Amino acid sequence: MAGLRGFCSYATVLAVTCCVACDLITVDANAQQAPESHGNLVRDQTPPHGATLRLGETGFRFPAPIRQGSVTFSPVDGIVISIDQSTMRKWNSRSGEAIHSRLLPNISHTASARSPDGKMQAICGNRPDEMKQCVIQFWNLLSDQMDGEISWAATARTTLSVVRYTPDGKHIAVGDDSGRLQVFEVASGARVADEQLPERNSVQTISISPDTKCIALGTHRGLFLWDWADGKTPAAVPGFDYVQAVGFPPNGGNNLLLIGRRGQAGGRVFVWDIENSAVVRELKLPRESTIRFSELAFTLDGGSVIIPNELRIDPLAAEYCVGVWDWQSGDLQRFLKTNHMKPMDMDLSKDGSLLAVMGRSAIEVWDMRTGLRYDEVQDAPSMQVERLKFTPDDKYLIAAGQDGGCRIWETATGKLVRTLQSGYWIRGLDVSPDGRWIATSSLDETVRLWDLASGKEVHRWPGHGRIGGVRELSFSPNSRRPSS
Repeated sequence: MAGLRGFCSYATVLAVTCCVACDLITVDANAQQAPESHGNLVRDQTPPHGATLRLGETGFRFPAPIRQGSVTFSPVDGIVISIDQSTMRKWNSRSGEAIHSRLLPNISHTASARSPDGKMQAICGNRPDEMKQCVIQFWNLLSDQMDGEISWAATARTTLSVVRYTPDGKHIAVGDDSGRLQVFEVASGARVADEQLPERNSVQTISISPDTKCIALGTHRGLFLWDWADGKTPAAVPGFDYVQAVGFPPNGGNNLLLIGRRGQAGGRVFVWDIENSAVVRELKLPRESTIRFSELAFTLDGGSVIIPNELRIDPLAAEYCVGVWDWQSGDLQRFLKTNHMKPMDMDLSKDGSLLAVMGRSAIEVWDMRTGLRYDEVQDAPSMQVERLKFTPDDKYLIAAGQDGGCRIWETATGKLVRTLQSGYWIRGLDVSPDGRWIATSSLDETVRLWDLASGKEVHRWPGHGRIGGVRELSFSPNSRRPSS
């Protein structure tokens, strides 16, 4: 959850409520005119322009929805890195707080890959002023500095669609939307292999075998296997089209390949025996579900495959999720449902405990051991919020509303600290200047005084206002007398 630390000390940060359930937003009063709305979600949950936090929703939100992006974990523990068309950002993986951002120099990002040792990120794209000029930049994730780049001129306007390091980190393979495949030596930048697929074979996905000798390529028109190290040309594998994702399991040797195939009725994933040209098994999907593939990743032990995509249990509404399967048995282990966010990219932390999933408007981080989302606020309100107050030290944000609850959040983390329950619709709220007391006015015609630190009700005054109407409360400057 994006924190408020560093914002709350300024008078320009306001707390406002929306007229829908569960929306608590902090807004920068200096925000300029809102940009054009982008609502790609089932229910558009993108915070308003200038918002810094939405309690009860996910953190890691971008200033505006992005068209293309990548996500990876930093070699520094607790940091997630996102890359969009022009900007690299660092985030706290547990709070969602933005740490740092920098513009990418002279490149429009289209694809990226992390090196096997986790220290480098290869960022591919085009020169912003010349789409025929292709480039791979190598960024040191520890120093935030670019260590070098490879560039070349294409014969026509070309988009680099996918890039992968070989498992030993010595070479990097890149494919584009024209069907061209190239392999470069990382240390020298020399091109060591270059092939062109048949016409209209835009490269969608690449995976490299553990021994680095074979590259599996997925395109809209089919599957290809390329023994690039032996100087051979890519060979088409019959029986597959619309291949969206491929992956060599870490513990499957060089002979087994997972193939994610997309069709009009949805997606299917097969385990393919390369040597015998045979399907070994198919991953099992829940009944009445449809998954559309975009990426495959494997858990650290290699026993499970992770696939982010679309789940359609209801044919009229899409739910976006991350599925985890035991690829050796084909059994589904769990679904991690995103917050109506369509996944674009994902990455596992080095120890395999965290999964970062990137969408157009946000990033979600999941604990793979528990299946819980790190940036999720616990016990988000399900009522219409009537009153919001920051404590004088800006340490807490307090919300009260129709369900009679008065919830207290820690502004630095978005964590719900406690809930005070009056049992009646709260229409008035104030916090004492010394930050010790909370006063509420509710529709049982009472004013109640609460100890903020303990959450206990310390006094109740009856006879304050008729049923209905807006209530106003205020403390005296010395915090000794609340007035109604």
